[in-house]
Amino acid sequence: MLRTAGLIGSERRGTWVYYRIVSAAVARLGALSTPLSEPAGV
Repeated sequence: MLRTAGLIGSERRGTWVYYRIVSAAVARLGALSTPLSEPAGV
């Protein structure tokens, strides 16, 4: 599911599959959770 969403990549080496985080995709996801502006009164 994470691979389909583009958040992780994978590489098969023989019978093993090595996974890695796609940092650009995770950064975009994190940007969605940060506020676009400061709350009023701060």
